[in-house]
Amino acid sequence: TNINEYSYTQKDEKILREIEAKNAQNKFFLATATNWNFDKTKAAYNFLTNGIGTCNNLEILKNMAYKMYETNPDYLKDFAIDFLQKADFNIEDYQISQIDVPGEFLTAIPEFITKTLPDKPKAYQVLFKHKNSDNYLSMIFAFIPFLADSLKNKKVLIIDELDKSLHPFLVQYIVEIFNDAEINKNGSQLIFNTHDTNLLDLNILRRDQIWFTEKNSETGESDLYSLSDFSVRKQENVEK
Repeated sequence: TNINEYSYTQKDEKILREIEAKNAQNKFFLATATNWNFDKTKAAYNFLTNGIGTCNNLEILKNMAYKMYETNPDYLKDFAIDFLQKADFNIEDYQISQIDVPGEFLTAIPEFITKTLPDKPKAYQVLFKHKNSDNYLSMIFAFIPFLADSLKNKKVLIIDELDKSLHPFLVQYIVEIFNDAEINKNGSQLIFNTHDTNLLDLNILRRDQIWFTEKNSETGESDLYSLSDFSVRKQENVEK
C-alpha cells in the first residue's frame, strides 16, 4: 500500500486534489487539509492533536501537573479534593507554591545541566491539609490533573503501567470513574496496560474492555486479543 495515494468522494475531489498537491510527502495530510480550512478534516485533526493525553512516567510529569494546578482551572480544585476524599486520604485542602531550589541540590547536578537552568531556578512544593495535621503527598496528586482534564474535555487518556506507582485500590477507583456515566458524562476514554490481575473482574470491567498481549519468543512479535473472543460467563472468576 502506498501511503501517499488518496481517494475522495466525487463532491470533495476537486478541492482535495488541490490540497494534496500542496502536501509534502512527510506531512500529515489531515494537518495540511485543516490548515487550508477544509472543514471536514478539522474534527479528526483536533482529536489527534488535542484529544489524546499520555502518562508514561508520573515522576517526569510532576512539574507539568503542578503547573496545571497553578493555573487553577475552575473544575480542577473541586475535582481534586473530591477525588482525594473518596480515595480515603482524609484531605481537606491543598496549596501549591514555588520555592528556590536548594544550593546543595544544584551543586550535585552536572554542569552541562545547570547551564540550561535560569539564574534562580524554582521548584514546586505542595502542602496538604489533613483533618488533623498538615502533610505532603506526591504521586496521586501529580496524576489528578490529567485525569480531570480527560474527563472534563472528552479526551482519551493513555497511561503506561497504571499500577506501577499507585495502590491497587486507587487503580480500581480510577477505572470505576471512567465506567461511571454520572462522572464520565462526556464519554472520555482510559487506555492503560497493567500487570495487576486484580482488575480481571467482570464487576469492574466488561469483557470487551479487557485485552491481553502475548509475545512470541521466536519472532518478538506480540498478539493482542480481547477477552470477549472467549465464551466467558458473567459470574466466572476471570482472574483465576
